Amino acid sequence: MNLEKIKDEKCCICGAIVISESKKNQHYNGNWNEERIFKCGKFIRYSPNYDKVDWMGDCENDPVVKEKFEKRKIAKEKIRQYLDQIDVDQDFKNKISQYF
Repeated sequence: MNLEKIKDEKCCICGAIVISESKKNQHYNGNWNEERIFKCGKFIRYSPNYDKVDWMGDCENDPVVKEKFEKRKIAKEKIRQYLDQIDVDQDFKNKISQYF
């Protein structure tokens, strides 16, 4: 697809390839809303309302994002271990576990 405003063809963090792109909802000024999605989860959008291109979403290969999700994984495991130890009914434990 030929996007007019979005020129980037790789993720700005890891260089991942494009997996999807769209051009829809033409603005009254003649420009289209454009979006390009990369394999890593990062995406870029052009909004004709603000005449602006913005990078959005998390790149799964970004070290900061990886660290954030690793910390969350560890925290969830600690919470599960704690739930196994506390003296409450199983129904309550199950409800809390479902949240995570």
